[in-house]
Amino acid sequence: QRSIVSLFRIGLGPLIGIAVIEVTPNIRLAMVGLAIGPTVAMFVAVVISYRYGVWSLRARLNPWAGRHLVRRAIPFAVIVGASAALARFDVLILSAISTKTATADYNLALRAVEALQYPLWAMLGPALYLFSKRLAQRDIEGTVRAYQVVSKAFYAISLPLAAGMVVLGHQVILVIFGQAYSGAGTPLVILSAGLWLTYVIGLVGMLVTSFPHMRPVVIMIVLVDSAAILVQMPFIFRWGAIGASIGLLLGQFLTALVQILFVRRTLHVWLPVQPPWRLVVSALACGAVAWGLRSVSLPLAIAAGGVTFLALAVTTRGFTRAEVQSFASL
Repeated sequence: QRSIVSLFRIGLGPLIGIAVIEVTPNIRLAMVGLAIGPTVAMFVAVVISYRYGVWSLRARLNPWAGRHLVRRAIPFAVIVGASAALARFDVLILSAISTKTATADYNLALRAVEALQYPLWAMLGPALYLFSKRLAQRDIEGTVRAYQVVSKAFYAISLPLAAGMVVLGHQVILVIFGQAYSGAGTPLVILSAGLWLTYVIGLVGMLVTSFPHMRPVVIMIVLVDSAAILVQMPFIFRWGAIGASIGLLLGQFLTALVQILFVRRTLHVWLPVQPPWRLVVSALACGAVAWGLRSVSLPLAIAAGGVTFLALAVTTRGFTRAEVQSFASL
């Protein structure tokens, strides 16, 4: 049920915005569409809450509970606000030192990669619930097991996406956006190579935000996001949009490393973050098939690559029926 609400909240608004843009070039109507997703998600959440007896739909003023909730929400607001501001800093710097075309190409590559992260954002809300529930019970082993199950599903999604976009990124840009945005192809390929790492960072980020003491978490996230921007800056000044993509990829490696060390220091466990080799091999085969068919047909290359990954992952037991059932049960 939480996944359904997340899907509405994250996906419906952009889909409506895209549909509006296809019909009319009015950007204001498209922006209005972005607000529809969260609004519909709120009504869906209310219906689900009422159906399962969580909320009777009666409301009353409770200042103490309100202050408590606001105080508990402040760390999350700081994390989201700081991360959102720093996430656009590279585009701001690039726009100041480079051409409008280079900035538009890089921004398009960023948005394309973010679109591929949609399954990640849809499942992070439920993941936060899974981790916080176990950590509140001081069940470290259960938390790690839940992380392993969810991370396996994330790898099964992100590895073939990364492999496919690395070999087909240029063609995807040309087919969807045209020759005018051909410069976005190389940044998209570079950023796609780290797509699986973005999923890891998102999942570990949900784990650390589930910790009972949020002050160290907030400090760590703000500092590591700032450090990632500093790592990216020399590459932006030297190579423009392509350098920004390389710097962002290096910043992601830094972020993942710091997160893992933070979890180790706090929970005294090492998270298993290396991708399962069977899924890696399946993803490489997916990319190879897509590469071989890219000159024939883009849809055929995408479909054949996906089928290849799924077939190899199943035959090599990259994921098993028991693991799928474990993920569903969570």
